Parts: sequence; C-alpha cells; structure tokens
Amino acid sequence: MNKEKMAKYAIKKFIAHNQQSTSSHPQTPNQQPTPEQHPKKHWWSKAEAADAILTPQEREVLRRVKKRAVLLDKGMNCCCCQIGLDGIVGLIPVVGDGLGLLLALQVVHMAMAADIPSSLVSKMMLNIVFDFAIGVVPVVGDVLDIIFKANTKNAILLEDYLLKRRRGALNNPPSSNREALLPTHNEPSTQYASTSQ
Repeated sequence: MNKEKMAKYAIKKFIAHNQQSTSSHPQTPNQQPTPEQHPKKHWWSKAEAADAILTPQEREVLRRVKKRAVLLDKGMNCCCCQIGLDGIVGLIPVVGDGLGLLLALQVVHMAMAADIPSSLVSKMMLNIVFDFAIGVVPVVGDVLDIIFKANTKNAILLEDYLLKRRRGALNNPPSSNREALLPTHNEPSTQYASTSQ
C-alpha cells in the first residue's frame, strides 16, 4: 500500500466511525441531560464559596484576617515548607519574637471587628501566647514557631465561628421586631400614674 491509499483508508474509517457514533447518540442542542447522563465536572468549575452566607462586613473582616495570616505564616515557599514574615522576623533573638507577638495581636484586633465572643478571643490569645513561648527558645523554638502557624489557626477559628453563627441565624430567624415595638399592658405607664394621683 502506498501513502495515498493509506490516507484514504484512514479518512474513510474516521468518517464511518463519526457517523456511527452520532447516529447511536443523537443530541440536539437544547437537550437537557437525563439522570443517567450527568454533565461533566471540570476542575476549573468552582463551587460556591462557603463564606457566601456571611454579611459583607463579616466577609471583609474575614478576608483581611486571612490575608494578614497568610502574610505572617505562609508568605513564601522555602524548599519544603512555607515561611512567613513571623518566621523570618522570629529569627532575630527576643526582639523578633516580640515583633511577631505584636503582629499576631494585630490580627486578633482585626478579628474583633466582627463582634466575636470573649471565649473565641481567649482561644486566639492562647495560640499567640503558645507561639510566643516556643519562639523564645533559640534555634529549636524558631523552627517550631515556623511550623505552628498561630495566625493561620486564628483565621480558621474566626472563619468557623462566623460560619456557625451565620448558619444559626439563618436557621433560627429572630421573631419580628413588631412585637417588640408594641407596648405591653401589664405594666402601668409611669406618666399616667403620676398625673392621676
């Protein structure tokens, strides 16, 4: 067989295969997929973000806290681990750990703008104190400080709390404020009681 005959044979086989596959599975452009035919899911199609239920103010606070936590804990890749500004500054003895403590406290201060309870603030502070305590130890403490990532843990705590709080508010909507505006007739009005005597 020469090259022309091989090319003609391949084209005939290709056309026959395409005609056979289109005749066995006819699809119109407006056809909806049946339950047996699930549409393909691609890696680039994103699911809805979990923080979509948050209010705009909560979402902004969470975004700022996460951004600062990434800067402090995962700022750059170094070999096999991610090192942030907190880890780099922590290499300076005592002063670096104090500066890392102040930066971590700033993250908690930003998180407090979301009106979080004091129990959550205390958990965040415990993470910061533990991070500071292990960072004070010379060489081994600096390595453990890079591994612990207190700011990322605090951002995760904040996100979990905000999502739980919002889901609870959506599941249990408060009663209408109309009842709170209506006067109760159980208590005598002080204004009328003083004028009647």
